[in-house]
Amino acid sequence: MKKISFLFCIVCALILTSCGSTKQARVFRPNNIQLNVGMGDLEYLGDCQISVSYDKYLGVFTKINKVNGEDYSSLEHSSADIQPFSGALSSGPIELAAFKVLEDYPTASYFMPVCQTTTTTKLFLGREITKTATIRVYSFKK
Repeated sequence: MKKISFLFCIVCALILTSCGSTKQARVFRPNNIQLNVGMGDLEYLGDCQISVSYDKYLGVFTKINKVNGEDYSSLEHSSADIQPFSGALSSGPIELAAFKVLEDYPTASYFMPVCQTTTTTKLFLGREITKTATIRVYSFKK
């Protein structure tokens, strides 16, 4: 009886281990690409200031009041995905205000966040937060 159960366990183990498949994908591109761009390659277009004002209740719930000085509607809003904002400016609702940079400078190709200011007013079980950021806008010289 022990031999039959031992043989049964080995057969089950072989059946279960033989039912797998593996797939390997290879990528033939470098992991890191470096592009050396100096300030001599860029043309300064100007500065743009973006802002967002919102309330945060109980540290969890967020209600956005104004984006770039205009009342915010969650039904109608514009957004832009600007890659250099993937750092400090992409955290929170400030990224909703990034579309103003592209509206003011449609030919821009390089954006550099210069500074960010946060003003907080504490309330009972909440706070009012206003974030403003200044972005320098450049375009590549032709």
